[in-house]
Amino acid sequence: MGNQELLEYFSAFAAVRSRHSYGPKGHRGMSVLIFEALAVGYVEAERLNKHFENSGRDRLAWERNNRVLFYAGGKRQLYGYMAAKHDMDNFNYHSLGKSKLKYEMRSYQEMVVDQMSEDNQHLTWLKHKIAKEQKNKKALQETLGLMSKKLRQTTNENRVVKLKTKKHHEQNKEEMYSQEQFNRDQIQQFYDDRNAKEEHFELLQQYERVKVTQSEENVSFEENHQNRAVEFTKVQDKEMEDFVNKRESLIKAHKERMAELRRKQWDEEMALEKEFDQDFNKLIEDYTPKLESVGPTSN
Repeated sequence: MGNQELLEYFSAFAAVRSRHSYGPKGHRGMSVLIFEALAVGYVEAERLNKHFENSGRDRLAWERNNRVLFYAGGKRQLYGYMAAKHDMDNFNYHSLGKSKLKYEMRSYQEMVVDQMSEDNQHLTWLKHKIAKEQKNKKALQETLGLMSKKLRQTTNENRVVKLKTKKHHEQNKEEMYSQEQFNRDQIQQFYDDRNAKEEHFELLQQYERVKVTQSEENVSFEENHQNRAVEFTKVQDKEMEDFVNKRESLIKAHKERMAELRRKQWDEEMALEKEFDQDFNKLIEDYTPKLESVGPTSN
């Protein structure tokens, strides 16, 4: 019977390995079933030992001189028992040419009772650890729940503030547009008034020239009215030239002052926007929730 065959034969007892003893003349008639080096392995080995006792094929039956080695029909009958130290020494002695099977003799107290006590202690420790982890998990879930709630609340508040800010911005924009439109209308009125005055001024100049011309026509030829008309025209042209030059200078100076005013306005507006941006960023920073790392706590 080979190793695997022996394991399958006793598969109901959860052995993990088997080994046979061979001498110079072959199989010595001894085999060892090896179980896990744990309490459960010891219990399985004891159960197999009890199986042989109950079937009358234990150590005592093996050591009798009238032991039966074969069943009727020639099938070999197996005997079995819990190995003692001398059994293992005898097994290794007859296993010539093979490495000796290493073993350690341990009592039922060591293998089962003490180990079960250790297992119980470990189980108790595991229960406490699991309970502690469950407690920490619950605390973590509660903390995350509170943080999520606070985050949602902050998000909603920020959304409301953002909408109010947008609405306020639109209102300011509309007010500024209205104010700008009013200012444009006022400025346009200035333009229209000036154009009207300038047109009236030109009409007066033309009227004055026509008036002088007609007046000269009524004067006697002796006074040479033609010379007087030419002289008046020269004077009027000189005055108009002075008027145009001063007008151009006045317009140029006005444009320069307006350009400087707009530049100052843009500078002041940019400075106000930068100041507002800094204050707004500081406000956001002051009211941004400080997210701290949360982990299991230990007692």
